[in-house]
Amino acid sequence: MKVEFRTLFLKKRFPLTISRGIIRGSENLFIGITKDNIAGWGELSPGKSEGAATANLAQESIESFLDELEDDLSIHEITQHAREQQLPLCALAGLDTALWDWLGKKANLPLYRLLGIGLPSVPTSVTIGINSPQAVRERIPYILHDSQFKALKIKLGSPEGIEADQAMFAQVVESAKPYAVQLRIDANGGWSADDAMRMMKWIVRQAPHTEYVEQTRTPAAEQLSLMGSSRRIRIPGTGGTWKRMMLDPHHRIAIYMQDNLNSDYGKMGYGVMRFCQNEVVCIVDSTYAGETVSQVTGLPYDYPIVNGINEAIKADADVLVIGTAPSGGQIPENWVGTLRNAVRQGMNLVNGLHDPLNEQFGNDLKPGQWIWDVRQPGFTPAIASARAASLNNKRILMVGTDMAIGKMTAGLEIWKWIRAQHPNLHSEFLATGQIGITVTGKGIPLDGFKLDHACGAVEQLVMKETDADIIIIEGQGSLLHPGSSATLPLMRGACPTHLIMCHRAGMTSLRAPASIKVPPLKSFIELNEQMASACSALTSASTIGIALNTSHLNESEARNAIRDLEHETGYPVQDIVRFGAQKLASLITE
Repeated sequence: MKVEFRTLFLKKRFPLTISRGIIRGSENLFIGITKDNIAGWGELSPGKSEGAATANLAQESIESFLDELEDDLSIHEITQHAREQQLPLCALAGLDTALWDWLGKKANLPLYRLLGIGLPSVPTSVTIGINSPQAVRERIPYILHDSQFKALKIKLGSPEGIEADQAMFAQVVESAKPYAVQLRIDANGGWSADDAMRMMKWIVRQAPHTEYVEQTRTPAAEQLSLMGSSRRIRIPGTGGTWKRMMLDPHHRIAIYMQDNLNSDYGKMGYGVMRFCQNEVVCIVDSTYAGETVSQVTGLPYDYPIVNGINEAIKADADVLVIGTAPSGGQIPENWVGTLRNAVRQGMNLVNGLHDPLNEQFGNDLKPGQWIWDVRQPGFTPAIASARAASLNNKRILMVGTDMAIGKMTAGLEIWKWIRAQHPNLHSEFLATGQIGITVTGKGIPLDGFKLDHACGAVEQLVMKETDADIIIIEGQGSLLHPGSSATLPLMRGACPTHLIMCHRAGMTSLRAPASIKVPPLKSFIELNEQMASACSALTSASTIGIALNTSHLNESEARNAIRDLEHETGYPVQDIVRFGAQKLASLITE
């Protein structure tokens, strides 16, 4: 095996100005490995934080490592030895890339085919340094026009102060409007903790969909960490797909269910009670104060019901989850005072309604306190192009005959069963609504996206899980409902391989409008399959079975309803909540 190195200074097209100075380029090291007349190449960018400050030091570390390496080791064995010997990370990255490049060329295959994965699709970003507003106006069209960049990282922390940062960022927001890019901010330690908190509140008002603010490890960043934030700080109010849950394990929850504990509008609260991993300390509903959830609803939850916010705080709740969904998804006027009181007393808010509460209460937030507007999209996706059809995994979409019929609950229960019974399989649940996002910590608020972007948002969500064996996609709406447009974007974006139909036993018409009659279920199943495949033009999706909601029946009636529907349709039927997920979930893992 022949190993060679080349060093090349890569000059930046524009000098990058950050809070610590100006970066004009970098000296990168290229490593070539030749064997059997085939050359594989890797590249690395050295740096102090990467374990080797210069290209020379990186080269010396690789040479020393290879001198002691045994022959005929696999790439995985070489990587393991490199980690054990603490080869600098940048050196390991360059060596690993060269080895895989060689192997792909040896096999005469692109790496994604060699590894048996889908064609990689990684949203890339471009960075703009600290500049004047005039320079921003000129540079953003230059770097974004006809590009495929998915995000724009903005360097702030100007030596001229946060007023200069605000002037620059306001111009970035204006100049970036014509381009579908996420906004990210990196202050590189240029702010004090007070300035950072002030800027984040200001950014929320200027561009609420900003993905995150990053502050390097400086005394200010450490102070922010003590306030309850991470080094990379999410902007409160964004509801995109996050790498870390907004609800950390230590958070104690109170669920606000005023006047809706025993109504159909309380499904957000019920979902949190059933699936959230955080401790629920109480339910707020003055109508039933002094009782428990099980006493009022018959559901198996013994959470105490309290009169108001003050009692919830006395119970040590530090997060208030709005657990109800009034008509139209809007905040009732008579709730505003109560929610403002909660914020002013230091509680964090999880808001699954359409009305963003950051706009109303953002100025009342204290350092480390946050409001999570779950239903606000956190990014603008590209237009969908059926990329998910290239994946080799199983993608199961939950569909239904009506709204609020149990699609999320059935999907989560199936996912839980697969994870417990088949831990060797990589399975994922992809949330597409506010409840699923809240309890799993990731997903997209599908109904918050513009119609043209909805399919792309689903596609991007699915393509982030290319290594999963099984993906359960939370369903929304119904093809049968005249007010729903959610099912089709889910079908187009996810390109499902399978469907599970969700239905309520004995239902002959929609809940509202009741004038819409439910057709024979077998025919409706066939309609969903035809819509998913577009008459075989796209990915074909076969129906696994029917998840039947029998909550309004006694056990004997439920078993009879399951038997009768199986006879009528020819599909396996089960009430997953009542009798367990195995019957349908095992069909996915076969």
